[in-house]
Amino acid sequence: MTTPRLASRRRFIRSLAVGSAAVSSASLLTACGGGGDDRRLSFRHGVASGDPLADRVVVWTRVTPEADGEVRVRWQMAEDSDFTRIVAEGTTTTAADR
Repeated sequence: MTTPRLASRRRFIRSLAVGSAAVSSASLLTACGGGGDDRRLSFRHGVASGDPLADRVVVWTRVTPEADGEVRVRWQMAEDSDFTRIVAEGTTTTAADR
């Protein structure tokens, strides 16, 4: 029988592993400039994560564009550092005024 505390600890460790994979793969992150321009942009500030829960984790970074304006960021979250087991992915748009 698994106690709630033990199950919670396992979920925490699993979430931490997913978050750690995201943080350790900062060099794999890419972003695209706005307007359909698919050039690669730099994440000079790295990636950080925090607040891992059983079903979510907060991951943040800062992209360094060459010029002001919106930047479209494509992201992926994987269970492994080789990104062969992707568990979530998407795109978002951001800008310096955010």
